[in-house]
Amino acid sequence: MTVKVLGAGFYSGPIIDYHAHIKGTDEMDLSDIPQYPLLHKLADMFEPLLYGGVNLFARYGRGTRFHHLYREMTFFGFHELMRLLNKYRVDKFLESMDRNGIDHAVVCVIEPFIGTTEVLRAVAPHRDRISVYCAVDPHEPGYLDRLRTYVETGQVVGLKIHPPVAGPHPVSPEMMELGAFAEANHLPVFVHTGTFPFPLHDHCDDVMLLEPFIQRFEQIPIVLGHIGWDQHEKAIQLAERYLNVHVETSWQPPEIIREAIDRLGVHRVLMGSDFPLLRQDVALSNVRRAVHGHEAEWVLYRNSKRMIAHHGMHATALDSDAESLLS
Repeated sequence: MTVKVLGAGFYSGPIIDYHAHIKGTDEMDLSDIPQYPLLHKLADMFEPLLYGGVNLFARYGRGTRFHHLYREMTFFGFHELMRLLNKYRVDKFLESMDRNGIDHAVVCVIEPFIGTTEVLRAVAPHRDRISVYCAVDPHEPGYLDRLRTYVETGQVVGLKIHPPVAGPHPVSPEMMELGAFAEANHLPVFVHTGTFPFPLHDHCDDVMLLEPFIQRFEQIPIVLGHIGWDQHEKAIQLAERYLNVHVETSWQPPEIIREAIDRLGVHRVLMGSDFPLLRQDVALSNVRRAVHGHEAEWVLYRNSKRMIAHHGMHATALDSDAESLLS
């Protein structure tokens, strides 16, 4: 493949967004949650302003003095998340990818709100452009059996763990069980890191709590989402200690992405957007402003391609669509 780099950070080759979310056609049961249709209409009207506010929050709202404030706004944050997921389904997601020159994306499931089966159905016609990281709710009985069912479809390429939303606690037995399953099935693991604005489970956000998990499963590629966001120094330190740890760039400004590249090497940093919470054009701009020359090819494409291919390279049977994408 011929790759052309035009100027600092300008890259014209293929691009993979390693971190996105969508839902299918199933409707979430929100009967126990008060609904405010007027708020949703206002949010639709002022969405560009809201996105601008989220971008400012991502950059400047990471100080501890903000933590109590946004924990008080959990209700509104949850409603906005649901609004975005209901609005930006697979068709709008593909439109955003096309608009931003993104060839492929990894969609991370958010159980229990969005089920893996639902997402697999939604992306089935587009598997040449969308790969899926499955998830489970470890508080539900039989979660390992359900996870095994997802893997046996041949349509998932990794495991997403989001301790604040679905759990488990980073040092719990369930976390170790998920790691053991991922190791046995050659699944890369993508873990949310950083203080979460509206957690649904009591836990500690300290990124360093992941160290026993990382240390125990050094054969698994582990990606720390958001480069730890407000705890980027801790996330980078963990990646410096363990060569199986990679970092994903969403919610981070160019200078922190640059720091991660300088300290970890260009081969362990992956571009992600966290769409639809953040816009893909912003995520791309932050990476392009951070990279130098041919680094763009690795951060925007090759590192994610390698991560997507990991399961297929070790599994007993390759999915034909994934094989054609990654050949």
